[in-house]
Parts: sequence; structure tokens; C-alpha cells
Amino acid sequence: MSRVSYELADRPAALIVDLAAADAVWHVVDQEVGIADVLSVAPADEVERLVRRAVAEIRSHAAAAEPPTSEYLRQLAASVWRDFRLAATNAGEQPSLPGM
Repeated sequence: MSRVSYELADRPAALIVDLAAADAVWHVVDQEVGIADVLSVAPADEVERLVRRAVAEIRSHAAAAEPPTSEYLRQLAASVWRDFRLAATNAGEQPSLPGM
């Protein structure tokens, strides 16, 4: 299984993570969108819970993977978290990735 969908409950939004490609994209309905668009259809705390779960699972896969895949997945986890925090706070200074 290389592709995982993290869906927001009762909302038309999901984070689609492709572990093989070390890539993640947000979708609202069936359209690729940015995280700011997701935050316009769902409360930030709900999106944050989903992002934290996705980041934890991506990091878990990274821990089990061999280099260079492990590094790509760690970078993906950091990127997903950073992008969420940037959009949620609209600030340049970001809190560190959970668990780091």
C-alpha cells in the first residue's frame, strides 16, 4: 500500500499521501487544492488532528524504510506539518514538528 487517504469527517476534504512518491496533496471534492482552501471548509482544530495523524503515520513509514526513502518520507512529514502551520497561523515563525 503506497497511497493513503486521510479524510475529514463529514467534509468533502482529504489529504492524499503517496508514500512511494513521497508526495501529499489536498483535495476538496475531487479537485486538488492548497491547505488554505481546506481550512476554508473545515475548522483548523479538525484539520490539525488529521495532519498530526498523517504526520505520525508518515514518520512511522520513514522509520521502517531504508535510505534514501526514509529521508524523503521524513521531509514529507515535515513539509505537511509546516504547510499546515503556515496556513493555519498566517505567520512566518513555525512551531517545531511534533515529537522533534
